[in-house]
Amino acid sequence: CRKDGCEFPMHLSVSESRGADGARLFHGIVRDLSAEEEQRALTDAIVDSCLDSIIAIDAQGTILRVNRACCAAFG
Repeated sequence: CRKDGCEFPMHLSVSESRGADGARLFHGIVRDLSAEEEQRALTDAIVDSCLDSIIAIDAQGTILRVNRACCAAFG
């Protein structure tokens, strides 16, 4: 939760180390994913509203994404 109490999406990386006295120490790094989700939503809106067909394909030829114009053109 943020200071104001609202929840947010995050990525947590945790690592372990040993202190000088041999005690176990844990370290955490929190990365706020809110901006990434907002950017993804904006990109999705732009791609879906494009009048040209857009198809995203990976290196193996798997279709990852198509937009509405592509669906309308090719069914």
